[in-house]
Amino acid sequence: MNKSPDDFYIFKKQYSEILENFLDDEVDSEIYLNEGNKLGRLAIAKDIGILNVAAIHQDCLITYLEKLETNEHLKVYKKACIFLEEILALYQMIATPFREAINSMNQRALEFVGKIHALQDSLAETKLGVERFRKILEATPDAIIMIDLNGKIIFINVQTVKLFGYEEQELIGQKVEILIPEPYRSKHPEHRRNFFAEPRSRPMGSGMDLFGQRKNLEIFPIEISISPFETKDGMVGLASIRDVSDRKLAMIELQKSLKEKEALLREVYHRVKNNLQVVTSLLKLQAEATQEPSAQHVLLESSARIKSMALIHEMLYQSENLANIVMETYINKLLKYLFVIYAVDQNKINLTTNIDDILLNIDTAIPCGLIMSEIVSNALKHAFPENKSGEIKLSLKKQENNIVLVISDDGIGIPENIDIKNTSSLGMRLIHNLAKQLGGDIVLENGKGTTFKLVFVAS
Repeated sequence: MNKSPDDFYIFKKQYSEILENFLDDEVDSEIYLNEGNKLGRLAIAKDIGILNVAAIHQDCLITYLEKLETNEHLKVYKKACIFLEEILALYQMIATPFREAINSMNQRALEFVGKIHALQDSLAETKLGVERFRKILEATPDAIIMIDLNGKIIFINVQTVKLFGYEEQELIGQKVEILIPEPYRSKHPEHRRNFFAEPRSRPMGSGMDLFGQRKNLEIFPIEISISPFETKDGMVGLASIRDVSDRKLAMIELQKSLKEKEALLREVYHRVKNNLQVVTSLLKLQAEATQEPSAQHVLLESSARIKSMALIHEMLYQSENLANIVMETYINKLLKYLFVIYAVDQNKINLTTNIDDILLNIDTAIPCGLIMSEIVSNALKHAFPENKSGEIKLSLKKQENNIVLVISDDGIGIPENIDIKNTSSLGMRLIHNLAKQLGGDIVLENGKGTTFKLVFVAS
């Protein structure tokens, strides 16, 4: 007897209905088993072979299992096997092919159930991972935007909505340039291509001012960090965006405050310099009016000491740097002044300097300048008597963490019985005490002329 396609589909429909009723029923399963036995006789009558019956059973069972929770699959599968055996009972006359077909079908069904379990476990883990990832991105205080290779936005978090004023559906699928002010948009695609060409985590526009644009066209300053992120669909860019408007305003206020303080500090330096200059001028006038040579020397020495301090305040007032003194400039001005007040013939007294590029703060520069003034003044007054020729050398060098000041002359030298640490000379006592103030040690070397060496820690 030849079967028609209609017979096959009618049989399959009947099989599916009876199998579902059997699997759903918890009480009258025997009724549906009898119905299954009748289906078996119908299959033989319609010439529907055993393998076709097994295939129909497997299709119907898969459709049924897809509706259930994973933990119910094995129980349902075992019950379905009972139904199938009842259907195929009349095929026992071809025992070996029958058993082989049953075993083959059972093996495939077991493999299918195992794959279903693994797939559902994998999907559950994937969904859990995606959900955790989304929660992390939503919890971050920064706006997070994910873009694909073409610059299309594929994900944003709630902070992005708050920061830019767009709803999520307004941004998804749009080019990221929608969030960039018009003057900067044209160059952004090239920057994006460069990022994907060499993907690595980095801050965008390091050292540059970056700006975003809200939906209402308001432009505001931002910071952006961008990282590559690998997905199943390929590489994407994950950008973290932060509004730095408050920080910028704070910086503006700080700069304003600093400028005000700078102006005040310059005024203080200016007034101190002017006051010291007045004192210096008074001392010089007094020295000119005094006929006593020793008194003149005392007044000129005091004038030189005050001038050494006034020069520092003058340089700080004129400098962009209100905290530190450029020592080379300061020393040259100080030495020039000393040569003038002591009326030195520069054709006879040669001056040589060797000064490193050294900056000292005011607390270090003033005592250092006073020491130089005392030593050079002493050399100009005493080292070259009777209008003798000679040379004065001054070097200021940086050696590791120390500053080394060396002042020497090739004059007559200082008497060997003079101890600079224990002497009645005001100048020598000043030199010793100022060296202690610097935390350094000063050494006097007598030989051919005089050499002072001071070593102190760089500040």
